[in-house]
Amino acid sequence: MPIIRSILVAAAVTATAAGLLAAAPASAKPVAGGLLDLPGICTPASMKMAQLIDAKLAADKATFRMIVADQPKKGETGFVDGTVYEAMFRLAVKLNKAPADLTEADLANNKDEVAAAIAGALTYREKEREGSFTLEDKDASGNAVQLWCLAATADHKGPYSGLLYISAGGKPADGVWIGGSSFGNGSGTFLYNYDDDTGNFVIIVAEYYGPDPAAPGRSIRLTYVYEPGGKLSIIKEYGTFDDKGVFVPDPKRTEQQRMPEPAPAELKDLRLNGERVGLVETDLDQGVQLGGQSVTEVVADPGAGVPVLSIIAVLLAG
Repeated sequence: MPIIRSILVAAAVTATAAGLLAAAPASAKPVAGGLLDLPGICTPASMKMAQLIDAKLAADKATFRMIVADQPKKGETGFVDGTVYEAMFRLAVKLNKAPADLTEADLANNKDEVAAAIAGALTYREKEREGSFTLEDKDASGNAVQLWCLAATADHKGPYSGLLYISAGGKPADGVWIGGSSFGNGSGTFLYNYDDDTGNFVIIVAEYYGPDPAAPGRSIRLTYVYEPGGKLSIIKEYGTFDDKGVFVPDPKRTEQQRMPEPAPAELKDLRLNGERVGLVETDLDQGVQLGGQSVTEVVADPGAGVPVLSIIAVLLAG
């Protein structure tokens, strides 16, 4: 079984996100996004891996699949099972790559390694995860945040990385979307504030990064800030990564929500001041990596008091 080690880098925080985090109750403590912080979990290669896993499951006459139709909502098709990432991770180790850097060609040209990665991932799911590997985090009351990788529809490109919030006792179909992007590698980073007294989510922050299609070498950051039971704020920034891997926004090209709104039930309704966000910023076929730069080499001490930690890379086998 692989031992996953996270490499943490400090990320600049948008003013709105920082303000909301600072305004949280004193009992609320920030926690990095845990199981959801998996670079490359939603890419063309990971969607292909999900299809290959399903082909094996069908051949083995298994009763479950990675990719499910009309999930988490009617009209959507995607996966929320971490077995896909486990297989991607195992293959990446064999090919000496990061999971986010794997391509569909890597899967097509390394069939034996892919088969071994799939077999190992399914065994891990069965034995270590006891048959369930949903990409979600929950608070003490059972409110859940799930990370879905969705195929393209008439409303959005694919693969689309969507963050779904489900209130305690509800079903995915009842959830609301609190973040999402079809950026080239589907990478997002997440932070929660839990209330120490109740153990419940106070604020959830999701950041997505991708290339600026209009300016090679420059990047876009989308930040979603959600207060459960409250409103969703969205910030869109253009900027670059510095030599330490920190995103530096251009203050003249920053747009934030004038009036925060309730989180929508449908992805097509994720809007920033009336304009859809996270859906059409870049062409996935370009296969562009995060920010057009490698930021996986910058390591920070997770105990150094950084306000937001982004799990940018994972990934050494033990």
